[in-house]
Amino acid sequence: MVPPPHIVFVHGFLDDGATWTPVIDAVDLPADRAVTVDLPGMAGAPEHPGPFTLDGYVDEVSAVVDRIEGPVVLVGQSMGAQVAELVAARSDRVAGLVLLTPMPLRGTQLPDEAVAPFRAPGGDLEGLTGTRRALSANFPDAELARLNEYGVRIPPSTTAAVVDIWNLGTSGERAESAYPGPVLVVRGAADPLCTEDLVAAEVAPRFRDVRVAVVEGAGHWPHVEQPAALAPLLDEFLGRARRDVDTAVGG
Repeated sequence: MVPPPHIVFVHGFLDDGATWTPVIDAVDLPADRAVTVDLPGMAGAPEHPGPFTLDGYVDEVSAVVDRIEGPVVLVGQSMGAQVAELVAARSDRVAGLVLLTPMPLRGTQLPDEAVAPFRAPGGDLEGLTGTRRALSANFPDAELARLNEYGVRIPPSTTAAVVDIWNLGTSGERAESAYPGPVLVVRGAADPLCTEDLVAAEVAPRFRDVRVAVVEGAGHWPHVEQPAALAPLLDEFLGRARRDVDTAVGG
């Protein structure tokens, strides 16, 4: 049996790689197989000068994948799901794709007045807290405080640029995803942004081999709000990916 695939975790808007720690600790995965990234301009690199584009983030994560030997599974959350899908479409070594509370690849296309609250929090403690509270059901206070410590160093101009990434998406998307492999889509039952209707209309139909799951008691960040409930879903999907890799290697 070949070793299990590496799992590359791609965080979402204003977050960092450390947000994945609770769910990485909960899944049945060797520690050396989990890889996290810190996207420029977000909590893991708040002083990065930019520019910030979807293509730039895809290049960042693709470089991480290229440094890994063997198959990988990509896990992307929110805006990170847009990035993960595009990375998966570039590589023939992606054995599975997990889209957690995903933003559609074409973007949410919300009007200016609807995204205005998301543009505002850069450098603003009250705005950062309000945004997370509004989109979550059970965001831990300690993790909120940790992310806010870095979030207040993110300039408003960066926040506005990254909002445009997930809201406007990419104009080059296809009706069917360019990634042909297995996909798990997970949303939080209490997520007001990535809703059941959004997933059914804009995300799931684009994939050939897709399963949709729901985490109860979670909003937009199930990996932070309910890691113990998300872990079995990931374990099941990772088990399938590993079996597929074993079968391919065994001929």
